[in-house]
Amino acid sequence: MEFSSKQLLYLEIVDKKGTLAAAANELQITQPALSSAISELERKIGLQLFEKKGRRKVLTASGQLVTEFAKETLYRARELSELLSINNRGRGGSLSIGMIDAASLYLLPTAIEAFKNETPDIKLYITVNDSDTLTEQLENFEIDIAFVVSKDENRLPHSKLISTLILEESLLLCNPIANKETPMKEWALYPDKSRTRALIDEGIQALALEPNTIVQSSNPQILRQLVALGLATSILPEQVAKENNNIHVGREIARRRITALRRANSPFDPKVASLISLALQVYNKI
Repeated sequence: MEFSSKQLLYLEIVDKKGTLAAAANELQITQPALSSAISELERKIGLQLFEKKGRRKVLTASGQLVTEFAKETLYRARELSELLSINNRGRGGSLSIGMIDAASLYLLPTAIEAFKNETPDIKLYITVNDSDTLTEQLENFEIDIAFVVSKDENRLPHSKLISTLILEESLLLCNPIANKETPMKEWALYPDKSRTRALIDEGIQALALEPNTIVQSSNPQILRQLVALGLATSILPEQVAKENNNIHVGREIARRRITALRRANSPFDPKVASLISLALQVYNKI
């Protein structure tokens, strides 16, 4: 069985975009040419890779297996190319970083600045998203490292990823100055189903509070501003909560762990190791 890296790339993009038209536009080829390439790959493999559901192309069970292989193969090829480039021309290449909002606001900027000063020839690509999405992107070889809110260590479902604890922080009850220690009826919280919200909900239930959530945001700066304006009570990371004195900062409601995730089966990457080391240095100075 023989197939090309181009066919694997086509397969990956069709899965990502969902339709042949969108994938062809992404690849800058004609739709008939893309359809023909996918059909040729199916012929060589002897399996149907996609089935139509409305206008979308959806992977079959066989297609999912082949696509996972395609993603890993293409990523490994890029890794090899980068390693050869580093050997031939010195330190270089790229690093794709995923991070939650909090990490982008107050943890990683200093570490990334130090990383850029140490390795100016490495191109950085940064994605900001929620923890579950970033974890999935890491598993799918879309990013190289992810800074996320850790799940319960006892519930980690797979050995595909390695976790390094970067920061453990308090999540504090914050009220408008006028309310002092009395929470408002209106609350501004992290989004439902987010890992941080799950921790907060447990803490709120333990205090027998019944908040009316009027605003949800994964950006703690937005939540803090609503508190400062006297519009809502919130639960904020300690470093954001205590930025200045225009809100009332109260008791700890929960604690969360921010970890760096990387793939367990990838070769040692000095760029990833360096960024983790710098992030740990920043945390130790806080």
